[in-house]
Amino acid sequence: MPSIALADARGPLIIALDAGTSSVRALAYDAAGHAVRETEEQIPYRLETTADGGATFPADALFDLTVRAIDGVLQRLGDRSRA
Repeated sequence: MPSIALADARGPLIIALDAGTSSVRALAYDAAGHAVRETEEQIPYRLETTADGGATFPADALFDLTVRAIDGVLQRLGDRSRA
């Protein structure tokens, strides 16, 4: 699905979150499901690996990164974040 400019986005807007293996990403979408251009916030992090091949990351740190990603999207949305 194509992305659209913020000025063309139909409300309400939502923020989608993706906590992956190397970063937390947040991106705004409009009511029609279009990604809103220039709203993505991506914050990289490094997983800690264990001797048995596992991977961990502290939950409180992941929460903090997620909040930062959401804040980044809200800043990019400006006044539209209050609608």
